[in-house]
Amino acid sequence: MMTSEQTGRPLVRGPGAVRERRDSREGADSCSGCPVVRVCLPGVVPAMQIPQVESMVVHQRTIPAGKALFHAGEPFAWLYAVRSGSLKSTSTDIDGREHILNFHLPGEVLGFAAIYYGRHAASAIALTASTVCYLSFTEIQHLGRAFPALSLELLRIASRSALYTGRLTGDHNATVRIAAFLLSLSGRFRAQGKPSSEFDLFMSREDIANHLRLAPETVSRVFSQLRAQGVISVRRKAMRLLDEERLQGLAGPMLPYG
Repeated sequence: MMTSEQTGRPLVRGPGAVRERRDSREGADSCSGCPVVRVCLPGVVPAMQIPQVESMVVHQRTIPAGKALFHAGEPFAWLYAVRSGSLKSTSTDIDGREHILNFHLPGEVLGFAAIYYGRHAASAIALTASTVCYLSFTEIQHLGRAFPALSLELLRIASRSALYTGRLTGDHNATVRIAAFLLSLSGRFRAQGKPSSEFDLFMSREDIANHLRLAPETVSRVFSQLRAQGVISVRRKAMRLLDEERLQGLAGPMLPYG
């Protein structure tokens, strides 16, 4: 059996193992045919050069809702680009309580935190059925020599992640946190070319509360207050931002928020 030392690339073992392969991609399965390529890592190069960087994508996998893409403690083998669906990154404290670190939307890349230690410190769980592209970090490094924009984009993504974490750990009240969170979602949907003032909350109120370090009833109360003030309209998962300027004013201490 080949080892990672022999191939120079990580080989993942286990029932759900994904082994690196370099098959050609055409049509809808290619980066060029992906609807979110312009906000994903390959999209930082000119459109005509995207086929030249598709070698970084070695596999695609569909993750059912509620299932893990990877678990905390697993060795670092890949970076992951969300092609469709949504995921959450979670860690567990010594008392077994889950903490949601971030949510991940189409076009976004996750797995960076594992590069330094060589193991994932968090788990990634699919909130909805999600398709994920496995990216070879070795190949990205190689391509970065020919396409410096790739290396710069990796730094930008890592910087944004650090900023996001820093803003979240600040001492901000519930209204500020929720306003910033809604604006962050709005901006991320806008980057995908989707409506940014009307979108579905793909996560539960409990997950929002967990992520923002709030109680679920606090999230519901602030939503009700913002709705009464004419700032938002929310019905179940359907969110509409009615007064983004007011929302930005409320979120001020946490902006920019990633």
